[in-house]
Amino acid sequence: MGVKREGPSLARAERAGEARTTLAFVGSPRAGARLYPRTGLLLLPGRSEWLLLDAEGEVRARFAPELGEAFARSPAEPPPLLRTIARRDPLVREALAEDPLPLEPAAALRREGWGQLFVELTGRCNERCVHCYAEAAPERTEALDRATVSAVLREAAVLGFRSVQFTGGEALLWPSLARAAREARGLGFPCIEVYTNGVLLDAERYAALRAQGVAFAFSLYARDPGVHDAVTGLPGSHARTLAAIERALAGGSQVRVSVLSARPGDEAEARAAAELLHGIGVPPERVALSGTSAVGRGEHRPLHDPGSPAPHGLAAGGKAAVLYDGSVTPCIFARDRRLGRVGPRGGLTRALAEAGAGACGPGVLADLGERLRAASRRLACPGCRVAWALLEGVEARELPLAAPGNQDPARTKEGA
Repeated sequence: MGVKREGPSLARAERAGEARTTLAFVGSPRAGARLYPRTGLLLLPGRSEWLLLDAEGEVRARFAPELGEAFARSPAEPPPLLRTIARRDPLVREALAEDPLPLEPAAALRREGWGQLFVELTGRCNERCVHCYAEAAPERTEALDRATVSAVLREAAVLGFRSVQFTGGEALLWPSLARAAREARGLGFPCIEVYTNGVLLDAERYAALRAQGVAFAFSLYARDPGVHDAVTGLPGSHARTLAAIERALAGGSQVRVSVLSARPGDEAEARAAAELLHGIGVPPERVALSGTSAVGRGEHRPLHDPGSPAPHGLAAGGKAAVLYDGSVTPCIFARDRRLGRVGPRGGLTRALAEAGAGACGPGVLADLGERLRAASRRLACPGCRVAWALLEGVEARELPLAAPGNQDPARTKEGA
């Protein structure tokens, strides 16, 4: 839907059984629009009413234009009515104390500085999880070559990314993983993490990665081995994943575990798995309960963790992902937002710069509430929801690969 130019500033229309919010802007729809990164709130100016949305697309406050303009200025002494609204909503109060960013793709991507880069080394996996967002499987052949990974790491270091996660598919199937971790350490990344199912994390592989100070992330789906193995499609995977977690803990590595309820009726098993992890020494704050997202083979299946507050801020920093086919996206789950492409000569900097320089597509801000609600069904992170919503309609420019194509290095003789 395009930007409405006449009529009331806020039109309520029934569509598919739910209300939809559409803004009518005066002049440029981007003028005055603000992003509050620490709270995840978004300020949208309308002709006769300004809206303050959260990252789920829900309206937190409505302002007359003069009050909206005052909010956008983040005054040290807010008008009395703004102070009243802020007292009722802690997020609004926090936002008033922030320095907002312009609500545009560049700010949504980078936020207050680049945080985490995901590098999907390969699409191959020794498991075939029913919910896999990357649609990884044993027969997949797509993978990044070593030169491309090296170029991406160098660019990411220059851009200021603070963290890099090597993932897949199964990262341990990529034979140069330890070498890539060593290069990342040499480039000065404060945090280097390997996300793995742990099935292949034997003593030799673990020692090579531990020597680079790598942190480990795992997934566990149930306390019952049969339930877990039914999710992964690999008999015996439950025992081997737990053994890998225990190996990493015993070696003093930093460990975190995502416990996912991947199928209907598995919620109790997921909660029991979290208790099992606490019992073997994974700190409770390093165990995250969650559902699955409607990406790849997954379905939207939320699971509330009563021990964790709902995420709302974007202060963790901007994210980006390099997928195993060389595509650059704002997040490993936002796979339909292709910003560009990398190859052995690089391309990460260009992809992020050109996507950030683009304007929001027609009607994106006008229908932002609806777009954020759609994003919440596939993305858990508030910042990723905002980026996904704003990047709809931004033209992706591709940097052609210098090589004829990315081949799985596991088919080569190259060692780790």
